[in-house]
Amino acid sequence: MFCWKCGKEVSPDSKFCEYCGSALDQGQRDHSTATQPKKERHHKKGIACVIVALLVIAIGVGGFWGIKNLLDNQNQDVNVISSFQDIGFDTPEELAAAFTSAIQTQDFEKALTYFDIVNASQSNVAIAIERSGIYSVIDASNWGRLPTEHESYESYIPLNMVGRLACGQREMISFLFDLLMGDSNFAELRDIADSKMAAMSTSDNPSGAATYADLFTALDPSQLSTLNFVELIYVNPEAQDDESNRQNIAKLCEQYMCDDIADYYIIYTLNDQYYCGSMRLHHYEDGWKIFSLSAALSGMGSGEAIPISRQEYLDLVQTHKLEQ
Repeated sequence: MFCWKCGKEVSPDSKFCEYCGSALDQGQRDHSTATQPKKERHHKKGIACVIVALLVIAIGVGGFWGIKNLLDNQNQDVNVISSFQDIGFDTPEELAAAFTSAIQTQDFEKALTYFDIVNASQSNVAIAIERSGIYSVIDASNWGRLPTEHESYESYIPLNMVGRLACGQREMISFLFDLLMGDSNFAELRDIADSKMAAMSTSDNPSGAATYADLFTALDPSQLSTLNFVELIYVNPEAQDDESNRQNIAKLCEQYMCDDIADYYIIYTLNDQYYCGSMRLHHYEDGWKIFSLSAALSGMGSGEAIPISRQEYLDLVQTHKLEQ
C-alpha cells in the first residue's frame, strides 16, 4: 500500500503514513477533506506536474545560492552561516504571532529566524533513511540532509543550514504570493500564486493580460501592513493524538532530536479577509520553531494560504479545536 499524499510504501495495516504523518484509511481521509478549508482556487499546489517540479528544483537551487551569496557577501571576515541563530518560543501561539508580526512589518529576515534551521540541519540522516528507505540529492539540498552524525562530518552543517534557510525562503514566497496575488483580477497572477508558469511581458498588452507592471504593483509589500494573526487551530486532534500517529511522531522526534511535533492551522486576516494557512512545529529545549509552512495532516500545500469566510473559520474551530 502507498501513501496517498507522499507516495511512499507503507504497511497495509498502518493508520498513518510513517513518513509524512497523513491519515491512510479512507474514512479519515474523507473526514479530513470534509473539514479542511475549501480550496476555491482550482488545482492548488497539491497537483504534481512536470512544470511545478522543475520550478521547485530551480527555486531550490536559486534559493540555496542566493542566500549563500547574500550571507557570504555581508562580511568576508565573519562566518555568518555558522553564527546564525534561530529563535524558539514558549508557546505555539507566541511563535505564530511573532511570525505574523514579522511578515506584517516586512522583516522577512527576522521571520526566517523563527524556522527550525540550526537543529534541523543536524538531524539524524541514518534514521531518515531507515524510515523511508530512500535518499537523493533533493534530500541533501532542499531539506538540508547531509549526514552530520560523526564529528568529522560536521563541516556539512553550514550547507545543511543554507538548505534549511532556502526551504524557509521558498515557503515564505509561496505564502506571500498567495496573500498578494491569489485573488488577483489577472489570471496570470493567479497562476503564478498557484505555482504555475505564466507568460509575462514588460510592455502594455492589448489583450488585457498581466504585464510586469501589474506584477510589480501586486507584490507591493506595503499591502502586508494590515496582516493580523487571529488563531491557531490544532489539526484534527483525534487523528493527531492517535496512538499510531504518536508512534510516528516519536520516530520523527528521534530523527530531528526534538521532544514534540505538532500540526496547526493558522488563521490570519488581511484587509478584513480571512486566510487559512498551516504550520508544522518542532519543540526543542529552547522552545517551538517552524519546521514547515505546511502541516502534514492539514492536506494543505507548502506555504499555502487560502481565503476563507468567517463562517468557514468558525467551522474549522468547531471541528478541529481541542476542548480546553
